[in-house]
Amino acid sequence: MVMVTGNSIYWIKNYVIKNYGKEFYQKLVSETEEESRKVLNGAILSSQKYDVKVKDELLRVFRENVESKEEFMLASVHEVEEQIKGLLRFVMKVLSFKFLAENMQLLWNKHFSSGTVQALEIGKRSVIFRISGVKGSDAFWLHVETYMKTLFEIATQTKFSSERRLAGLSVELIFKEQEA
Repeated sequence: MVMVTGNSIYWIKNYVIKNYGKEFYQKLVSETEEESRKVLNGAILSSQKYDVKVKDELLRVFRENVESKEEFMLASVHEVEEQIKGLLRFVMKVLSFKFLAENMQLLWNKHFSSGTVQALEIGKRSVIFRISGVKGSDAFWLHVETYMKTLFEIATQTKFSSERRLAGLSVELIFKEQEA
């Protein structure tokens, strides 16, 4: 079973409540399975690990209940911004694109108990990752894609385009710097 850190779930919960209200959050929780409801209705501890299914279900029902993909993606951006405040944000801005791409597995391991992030191809300002060992809904993978894209944008202070495609039991994420 793949586990995810509590803070990874907490920031999504926090974003939904702050921007849509407690009633909307409770509506989302009611649309998840009983195991996930127990976690989502309780205190989510940042130091505790939870089944990744909880985060996947929360993201899936959130995506189903908001009007646009862009609106959904703002929650992913919020999670990145909350996690890299202060000194870490400064450090992110001095990392090279290549260093960040080569070390994405370390960032993955910070949140997930398993799964492999392999950089298949690293260009000057582009990278193709293959992520395997984790199952998730389309909303989950859109969240991961947006999260990683936001990390690159903060580190390089430039905009990136992203693309996601299934590759057997894996997911490939492609990031390219946008032309000015």
